[in-house]
Amino acid sequence: MKNFPVILAFELKSFFRNKAYIISTVLIVAVIAIIMFFPRIRGVFGGGGEETPSGIAMVLQESEIGDLQGASNIDLQGADGIMMIGAADPETAERAGSLFAEAFPESLTVVSEGDEAHVRAMVEEGKVQYAFFLHSATDYTYYVENMELTDDNPRTADDVMRAVYQMQVMEEHGIEEGTAREILNAEITHAEVSTGKDQSMNFFYTYIMIFALYMVILLYGQMVATNVATEKSSRAMELLITSAKPVSMMFGKVVASGIAGLIQLIAIFGGSFLFYNLNKSYWGGGAGGMIIGMIFNVPVSLLLYMLVFFLFGYFFFAMVFGAIGSTVSKVEDISTAITPAMIMFFPGFFVSIFAMTGGGMDATITKVFSFLPFSSPFVMFTRIAMSNVPAWEIILSIAILIVSTVLVGILAAKIYRVGVLLYGKRPNIIQVAKSVIRA
Repeated sequence: MKNFPVILAFELKSFFRNKAYIISTVLIVAVIAIIMFFPRIRGVFGGGGEETPSGIAMVLQESEIGDLQGASNIDLQGADGIMMIGAADPETAERAGSLFAEAFPESLTVVSEGDEAHVRAMVEEGKVQYAFFLHSATDYTYYVENMELTDDNPRTADDVMRAVYQMQVMEEHGIEEGTAREILNAEITHAEVSTGKDQSMNFFYTYIMIFALYMVILLYGQMVATNVATEKSSRAMELLITSAKPVSMMFGKVVASGIAGLIQLIAIFGGSFLFYNLNKSYWGGGAGGMIIGMIFNVPVSLLLYMLVFFLFGYFFFAMVFGAIGSTVSKVEDISTAITPAMIMFFPGFFVSIFAMTGGGMDATITKVFSFLPFSSPFVMFTRIAMSNVPAWEIILSIAILIVSTVLVGILAAKIYRVGVLLYGKRPNIIQVAKSVIRA
């Protein structure tokens, strides 16, 4: 292994001189910078002022604003559009109007005295965005021109109508409307205490980190196989092997690719963290700011676990890809040759994703895959981030991964030593095994 430092330095220089590597890294960091600086940029161009409050909770009678010709001829007072409420019973419409206005603060609420046909015509003619016609306190029809997939208005209206019905029943039993409103609008407070991990808070950054592990391990593992096959197909291998041992060559490529991948990860995540902190105050407390804040609220311990699983997960698969690349004589055959390794690679990633989205952190299949070396970099890392995992399970999983990586490295080195000198038709696994045994 005395030539290893020289090979490592050469491979690293080739990465740092690679325009695709430099451009892709700079481009990703630049895109992240634009996203992180967007609130500040929007403020510079006049879009970052105080938002017009949409919670107007205002009710108007249709007769008060005349003929509705669309949103342009009335003062919407910060509302996004117009919602119409009609009812067979005017008293029901009047009572429901204020409740609907509170439930749909983004719209200006207009109470109509017309019949159902009139309310429907207002929607069809585009004079209102959507409308509710109340047949009774427990029955209504929702009118909208185009029903969107994410339209939640009927569900909100169900809650409003339930409140209308409850108020009506309370009044029938002698409870005044004001008292009924106080009962229905009683403020409920609660505290949330998680004795383990808060999956809702950890989901975003765990998903991003899992996806980053997946992409880097897959990308740089395949790059090792492609580089080996390229040198072999150009006959450069015959010259290189006379001046350096095959094992030193393989480990030099694997370690160099790993360092390059790690530098790229640090640049992307480090840049993201820096840009976010420079613009943290501009994101505010809205939904976007909350999500971005959760993404960057990563515990240091989890970053260390990510580093461990990235390094050994990468080396495990890079050794496999390097060994496979040595058995291929043409670069065009790489995609076919690495298919078995890819099949072994995918299950861990998908099990971790399904566990995150389906709540299966403690499922048997999740626990089993968290100990298998080809899946533990994803699954065990996900379990650590999203649930409480006993220390002995973490230690055992990492130990199995390290031992497996060493064993795969030894086997891959033997295959590499034999494979780099095999030309012509790609040997099958039996032929490779026989050559390794004889070597």
